[in-house]
Amino acid sequence: MKSAVAVRSGLRRVGWSMSAQIASNGSNFVLTMLIARSVTTAELGIFAILMAVNGLAIGVLRGFSAEPMIFGESSVSSYEGARRHNAVVGSSAVLSVCISMLLLPVVGIATGNWLLALIFCAAGCVMGIQDAIRFILVSTGRSRQAFVLECVWIAVQLPLIWLVYDKKSLDWLVASWTVGALCSAVYGMLCIRWVFSLRDATSWISKSYRIGFVYSSDFLVGGGIAQLVTFLIAAFAGLDAAGEYRAAQMLLMPLSILTLGLTFALSPEVARMAAHSQFRRLKSVPYLYAGAIITCAAAIVGTVSILPGGLLGDLLGESATGAATLLPFVALATCVVSVAVGPGLVLRALGRVRDAFLLKCMLVVPTIGAVVIGCVYLGAIGAQIGLAAVSFVRAVGIWILMNRRMKSQLDSTRGVL
Repeated sequence: MKSAVAVRSGLRRVGWSMSAQIASNGSNFVLTMLIARSVTTAELGIFAILMAVNGLAIGVLRGFSAEPMIFGESSVSSYEGARRHNAVVGSSAVLSVCISMLLLPVVGIATGNWLLALIFCAAGCVMGIQDAIRFILVSTGRSRQAFVLECVWIAVQLPLIWLVYDKKSLDWLVASWTVGALCSAVYGMLCIRWVFSLRDATSWISKSYRIGFVYSSDFLVGGGIAQLVTFLIAAFAGLDAAGEYRAAQMLLMPLSILTLGLTFALSPEVARMAAHSQFRRLKSVPYLYAGAIITCAAAIVGTVSILPGGLLGDLLGESATGAATLLPFVALATCVVSVAVGPGLVLRALGRVRDAFLLKCMLVVPTIGAVVIGCVYLGAIGAQIGLAAVSFVRAVGIWILMNRRMKSQLDSTRGVL
């Protein structure tokens, strides 16, 4: 009876957490769709690069702030209650400001649009805070509030975008997105009653920097590589190809929502399973994760293949044709990359993040090389083929590592019993 209640409770938490991630991706989906319809493919390519930079920055921030909290790292175990939450959000705020200040001149020079660079970097500061609050709400069982947090973003963003849409300006659209993020962050601060303490923020960073470096590096050599593909496509195949790649990713937005939602929702759950020695249930998570990803990708590709060309044109503008051609290859690469996420979560929950990190490090150079070679010969399609090929090797390796660690944990549990 208790087991059934625990399962239902876990499913409710996962459901609300996934809803929060769906709402989070919804704001990005709306923004990308409207930008695709209102700007050229080259400008969409610039936006794709900015979003890749944003994804990399947020992933690095989590490694030093939210993830040590979620996975119960001993280095920050002395922080409890409100002080723990203040330190997590504070550390994310401090680091996001530092990263944004470093990125401002780079983005300004790269795009030639200093106003856009300023808006984008301001968005980065706000999103760093908002993201940390979202993870706190989920880790403390307040997934419904996390869902409302994301809904606030959408509710503010949509009317603002409607007001400025006729300007056909990337600056105004990104500014509307930023204001939505700011309102969401303010709501989150009120939810957790955040009080900024520079002392706690810097203390958290100083205590978490070692494991934070591992988490952030693990992200960069894993999910970060997928973000890096955007830069490589832009460099070797041009901004138009990068724009078409972003448009294809938008068609795959339901898959992106599913992968990010599952990762976001399952991170605290697998940590709980590991803490309670529920190893058999823990082992089933990667299989369910992989099955859901592959099924969703196949459904999206099949659906898009039968849609009228005019409908795609209305949705994506001049990027539609290239995006439709690229879609199956992007779906393949996304599936192969995502299949390795489930075992990675299990290894983190077992305190073996370094095992997966070392494997990913070994494959960084081959991955970049495969993507570049694919770009040179086949453009964006070749990049996806190269990414899928090396990611398959990485996925197989991580699954082997997970199975070995799980067998060791199960054997040790039997020994205790």
